Amino acid sequence: MTLGSLIDQLRHDEFHHLPGLQLRKGDMGLVLLFTIASAVAGDAEIASRLHELFPNVPTSQIQIRNGQGRVTVDPVHQFCYFVFTPRPTDPGSKTLLIPMATSRFGPGSYQTQDFWKLNKGRILEAKSKGLPVPREDPAIVSRYLSEHGLSTNPFVYEWTPSGPQNIRLKDFLLDALLSRNHDQDLILYRGGERAGELHEWKRRAFPRGARYWTPDATYAWRYARKDPKFLDRLVDGEAPLFKFRVSKADLKTWVDQDLLTFGTEMTAKAHAALERHGQFEDHLFGDRPYLGSIEWGVEIEARLEKPLALKMPDYFAGPITIDEMVVSRSHQLESGYLRQSNQDPGAAADLKAELEAKLHSLKQEQVFLHHIARDEFDEARNVLGRGISRRQITNVDGVELESWTEMRRSTAVARARLRCARDALGGSP
Repeated sequence: MTLGSLIDQLRHDEFHHLPGLQLRKGDMGLVLLFTIASAVAGDAEIASRLHELFPNVPTSQIQIRNGQGRVTVDPVHQFCYFVFTPRPTDPGSKTLLIPMATSRFGPGSYQTQDFWKLNKGRILEAKSKGLPVPREDPAIVSRYLSEHGLSTNPFVYEWTPSGPQNIRLKDFLLDALLSRNHDQDLILYRGGERAGELHEWKRRAFPRGARYWTPDATYAWRYARKDPKFLDRLVDGEAPLFKFRVSKADLKTWVDQDLLTFGTEMTAKAHAALERHGQFEDHLFGDRPYLGSIEWGVEIEARLEKPLALKMPDYFAGPITIDEMVVSRSHQLESGYLRQSNQDPGAAADLKAELEAKLHSLKQEQVFLHHIARDEFDEARNVLGRGISRRQITNVDGVELESWTEMRRSTAVARARLRCARDALGGSP
C-alpha cells in the first residue's frame, strides 16, 4: 500500500470522525508519523509525531516513556491507542499504535452517554444483585457508535522504514495468537467471578453472565485472585481459573463470524499510574512496569457473543494447576523483561538481576504450594524460612503465607481426627 492510498483510506475510514484526528490536504503530520521509525530520536520525537497526527489532542494526552505509552484521542468515550516501539533508540525499529478497550464498542454491550446517565443507578444495582442489567435499543447504540467513530474492529497502525502498514485489530490479534501457538489447539482462560462457577463448568452448564475470556493465564489470574480462597482452591485442584481448549480452526471461524471479538486492555490502576508517573505500572508487583502480554505489554481479552458463550461448556478443560500457573507466569516474566531491556538497554543489567530474583521466588512458590497440597507442612515452613521475597502467584490480598500454612495444618489435623473418629465408630459393635 502506498502512502497516498493509505491517506485516502484514512480520510474515508470511520476514524475521520474522531474528535482528536484531523486529516487535511497537505497536512504533513501524517507523513511525518509514517517516517517515525527512520527518524526516531527517542520519546520526544515519538510524542511530537503523534501530536502532529492528532493536532486537536492536548500534549498532556500524549504520554510516552521508553517508546511506550498512550495517546488518548477521545477522552469522553475513553478511546485511546497503546503506543509501542520495541527499540525506541533504533532508527530501524517499528512503532505500533494499538487501539485499547474496543471490545465494548458493540451495539449489544455499550450504552450511549445519555442512557448511562439516566440509568446508572439501576445498572449498578442490577450488577450488584446479579440481575439482568437494563439494555438500550441496539439500533440506537449502533447509530451512536457510528456517529462517534467507535468500533470493535478499528485499525492497528504500524510504521517501519519500508513504509506504513495498517491492519484491522481482529486480524492483528488473531495472527499474533495463531503464530505464537505451535499446537493445533490453544487455551483460552477465564478467571472465576463468582462462587460456584467451577461447579457449573464441571457439570457442563453455562454460568450466567460469562462473556470474557483471555489467551493469557496471568491476566485471568488477576480476576481469580480476587477470590479470598484462591490459594486453597489452587492447591486442592479446584482453582477459580478455568481452561478452555479451542482448535485454531474454530477460533478463526468465531472471529470471522463475529462471534468472538478480540480487544486489548490495561487495568484501571495501570492507567492511573501512567497519569501519575508517566508509565504503565503494576500495583500488584511493587509498581514496577506493567508486563502485560508477551508481544507488546498490553493484555488481550476476548468477548464472546451469547450464542458462542453458551457453547463454551463443551470446550471446558478443567481448572489450572500449580505447575501450569508457574509456567505461564515464568513465560510472562522472561518475555516482559526481555522487552523492557530492548526498550531501555541502559537498564538491562538491573533488569536481568530483577528477573532472576523473581524467577527464583516463583520456583520457591511452586515448591511451597506442592508441599501444602501434600499436607507436608514442616517442609512448607522450611521453604518459607528460606524466603519468598517476591511473591508472584501467591500474591493474594489479605493472605499471609505463614498464617495460611498454619491454618491449613490445623484443618488437616482436624480432618484426620474426624476420619479416625468415623473409622472407630464404623468398627464398633
